Amino acid sequence: MKILLQDTRTGLYFRSLDAWTNSMADAYDFKFSEKAISFAVEHHIPDVQIVMIFRASGHVETVPFPKQLAVHSGYLRH
Repeated sequence: MKILLQDTRTGLYFRSLDAWTNSMADAYDFKFSEKAISFAVEHHIPDVQIVMIFRASGHVETVPFPKQLAVHSGYLRH
């Protein structure tokens, strides 16, 4: 499984702190959803969701960013 962060406003995928990409293949693989969530909170990256790619089937699942973590960390914008 590949775990990505996607900007919900632009549709781009996180590649590095200074680069986003429209290609899932070029996006950074966090490997675990917990790592992706922690990274987004720690780096105050707003408006993202988690994208899971199941390699065997190619199925893609999108999961909204957990709002309780966003609010608790001061991450969520009002």
